[in-house]
Amino acid sequence: GSQLADGDVCDGVVDADRPSRDPARHAPRTRLGLEAALREAWRRRQPLHDDPNIDVYRIFHGFTEGRSGLDIEKFGSVAVIWTSEQDLESEVVCRTLLELGDFESIVVKPVQRRTMKPVACAAECLHGDVTPAQIDIEVREYGLRFRVQPCAGENSGLFLDARPARQWIREHSRGRRVLNLFAYTGSLGVAAAAGGA
Repeated sequence: GSQLADGDVCDGVVDADRPSRDPARHAPRTRLGLEAALREAWRRRQPLHDDPNIDVYRIFHGFTEGRSGLDIEKFGSVAVIWTSEQDLESEVVCRTLLELGDFESIVVKPVQRRTMKPVACAAECLHGDVTPAQIDIEVREYGLRFRVQPCAGENSGLFLDARPARQWIREHSRGRRVLNLFAYTGSLGVAAAAGGA
């Protein structure tokens, strides 16, 4: 098999006994500089940026994009940076995000390295004139509207990586009765109702 050098990242797990269906997806790639990695992640999400029916999604997922411990999420005009990096290049992140998108506020939330749960210290506003804990915004996901507080508590109240599940539920719930026993904010139930449940 191929050898990984320090700083190389794989996009998935490769089983040595079974050939990959998509070798390019699992090919090691060199860790990009932070600005280049942010720009590449933004480019890959261009269909989301162009869709007027969605303004809430993950802009950057550090684990899969070569910066474990750094995630950036878009909530309308607010970017939230979740990081466990002690030496985050915040000026690079802020400048790059402002060049790429139309953000009114950019907030950084420190998280614990292993769990990615927020630490006790409060979120810090890197751009904009807002107190992070007071951000309360309505966002759109494929026409559904959700009210979120991206900097309150441990999470925003809308789990962005559940977007495919919400879409699937919406597409497959017509005429069905749905009981969501794992409701946190009710987004799966909202998706089911929108789908005709």
